[in-house]
Amino acid sequence: MKVAITGKGGVGKTTLASTLARLYADEGRTVLAADVDPDANLGLALGLGLLGQALLLLHAQLAKVVVEH
Repeated sequence: MKVAITGKGGVGKTTLASTLARLYADEGRTVLAADVDPDANLGLALGLGLLGQALLLLHAQLAKVVVEH
């Protein structure tokens, strides 16, 4: 199943996305929650602290460098 949540600002997209991700994960489903919003609040909504978010961002940047070279 693929779910994409879009819309104007301030309508609860991050809240809905994090709630669905948690519910599906609790059911035992594999969940990939991707946050493409520049504010990047989905990680916080899912309980990932600022340090965890920074580490994920660093990992993604390093992976991109490896792929490019």
